[in-house]
Amino acid sequence: MGNLEEALKVAERADMPDRFLSLLVRMGRMSDAHQYAFQHLSQAHDVLAIPRTLHEHGATQQDVQLGEHGVSLAGEVLARCE
Repeated sequence: MGNLEEALKVAERADMPDRFLSLLVRMGRMSDAHQYAFQHLSQAHDVLAIPRTLHEHGATQQDVQLGEHGVSLAGEVLARCE
């Protein structure tokens, strides 16, 4: 798991929230991914990419909450939900 931890640190330092969140989910850290998305993402198109990934990994309650949050934000919604 050392390589994933290092990649996570790199993604965070490089300000790559999509990559950072993807790695958290891959590592099974669903709650951390959910919390990070709520705290750090402010555009709908950024937030709405995450619920599908969470859902695919079994975090259904978290994906619903994050999806609801995402549609309440400014930004492109329909183009990213296809």
